Amino acid sequence: MSSINSRTARHSALRPEAGFLISLRTAGRMASTAVLAGGLLLCGFVPVSADAAERSAKQQPTGRTPAVAARPVTLLERDWQGVQQLIASQQGKVVVVDIWTTTCPICRAEFPDFTALQKRFGSEAVCCLSVNCDYDGVPDKPPAFYQPQVREFLGTHAPIETHVMLTESFLSFLKRIDLRSTPAVLVYDREGQLVRRFDNDESRSEDDDFTMEQVSRLVAQQVKKLPRP
Repeated sequence: MSSINSRTARHSALRPEAGFLISLRTAGRMASTAVLAGGLLLCGFVPVSADAAERSAKQQPTGRTPAVAARPVTLLERDWQGVQQLIASQQGKVVVVDIWTTTCPICRAEFPDFTALQKRFGSEAVCCLSVNCDYDGVPDKPPAFYQPQVREFLGTHAPIETHVMLTESFLSFLKRIDLRSTPAVLVYDREGQLVRRFDNDESRSEDDDFTMEQVSRLVAQQVKKLPRP
């Protein structure tokens, strides 16, 4: 593996199953809070019927905010060649590919800005495709093992419906495309040609990191080149 620059060394955490250092922007863990449903039943010596108990449960205030229903998402399992085929199938559109993992805080923090590109430019001009790389290549943990955690995140954060879970192990994939770590965003023109890859491989500080605003400006430039209907 190539040496990791000083910026990456300062903002990294060990990924246990793969033994890989992943860049972190902020310390700490981002934890999701499970919301409990149901009311409190008053207990006494007088037996309570099932119907009465159900009515009581509905009437009792819980003091909790109801959980937000997760959106249904399509999570396709593809290798990198399969991803390239998906990109090619969108010829005529600007394609924006987000390379991310659930263990990358920067990826999670910037994900809403990535998906906002789809809303801003519209599905007729732009196709936003997220490619998750949680799969580590561990023999007893196939890509399907990671799907629940990925779906949970996507269901509450992603307005776009179709996503990809990469079936190549994380480290093998990084080596294949010569990338040190996530996040990375790839922008393709209407002919399916890569225009630019945004990554933080050469960043020495957070100030050097790419931003989704930079991505958005490039996408806007490419959209202007599309033929008008």
